[in-house]
Amino acid sequence: MITRTFSLALITALLIGCGSIEPIPQDTFYRLTELSGEGSARVSPWTEGSVVIKRVRASGIYKDRALAVLKEDGVSLVQSNYHYWNDSPEIMVQRRVFEHAVRSGIAPHVSLEMTEGADYLVSGRLLRFEKVDTGGVAIELVLAVAPLGDNTGQPFERTLKFSDTTESADMNEAVKKIAGGLDSLITQFLTAASGVLSAQDTTLDTQ
Repeated sequence: MITRTFSLALITALLIGCGSIEPIPQDTFYRLTELSGEGSARVSPWTEGSVVIKRVRASGIYKDRALAVLKEDGVSLVQSNYHYWNDSPEIMVQRRVFEHAVRSGIAPHVSLEMTEGADYLVSGRLLRFEKVDTGGVAIELVLAVAPLGDNTGQPFERTLKFSDTTESADMNEAVKKIAGGLDSLITQFLTAASGVLSAQDTTLDTQ
């Protein structure tokens, strides 16, 4: 009788304890917010031919789909356990550059794959792509354009940085900030590269 009473008490205690355990959070996947209807600002065309947008390179924690989070100490990085990008950052950034390139009018033909006779190749390196634990986001991206084949243009490269602070630690808000920051950096690059490449074409025409 004592044994039976003890067993019932033990089972009751276990059931009560299990009831207090919080459910495991669901994995959540994020995509960059869509470009607005206006998209990227129009720029002077780089070429009358085609431009290839190469996949951006990233290393370490920034290659993975788990969102990178910078801790309060400002130096420690961790990967979020339940928050993931819907694709790898390398592919997401490549496609974002492609969208902006098409909308900005840098060339009649813009491709994600290497094509025969392409005039320019756009490449990049993702150095930072993170949510800040105390609130905010940080991006550091190197974008470059290089001539291909018989094209005599000069290469152009720029390191671009974006940071924004938000009072909210909400992941959705951070993703929106990252998308907006990325759009701003890509627009800066396309505009600057257009100015340089257009100036090169003008110099060649006058020679």
